[in-house]
Amino acid sequence: MASTSETKKTVTLRSCDGVEITVGVEAAAMCRVLSDIMEDVNGDEPVPIMNVNARCLKKVMDYCNKHVAVAAAAVTDGDDRKAVEEGMKKWEKKYISVSTNDLFRIIMAANYLNIKGLVDLATQQIADLIKGKRTEEIREFFGIQNDFTPEEEAEYREKYKWAFE
Repeated sequence: MASTSETKKTVTLRSCDGVEITVGVEAAAMCRVLSDIMEDVNGDEPVPIMNVNARCLKKVMDYCNKHVAVAAAAVTDGDDRKAVEEGMKKWEKKYISVSTNDLFRIIMAANYLNIKGLVDLATQQIADLIKGKRTEEIREFFGIQNDFTPEEEAEYREKYKWAFE
């Protein structure tokens, strides 16, 4: 007898704020956490996603849906691999161009759901946003308070000159 996840085409996810989102099983399976959970739950019950709100869950599932759709189209259409990769890079660049708060939420959700590709994409976006910034600007970006005394800071700046060039 086939398992529920093999016969069912969609799965319903329930965000931490109680909103239910129906997605394809293949998209949900991109989330390693969901892949494991789907094997253990009744196929008719929504899968609770405790740490992700509806807005962010929808955004994360948009990423998964796009990757599933592109992979399926490439197989059936025999698309040129390079063209598919370039198209996906353009889509991802637009997809990840969100506010800093949304970017942090996406990282947290992707990490919680164990979607390595999305974690990598979002953290690369953060790296690109802070690239070339001064220490003070990076502290401000992340909301980090400087807890060094002026003397300690001067000592570290002298000791690690290369990092402040």
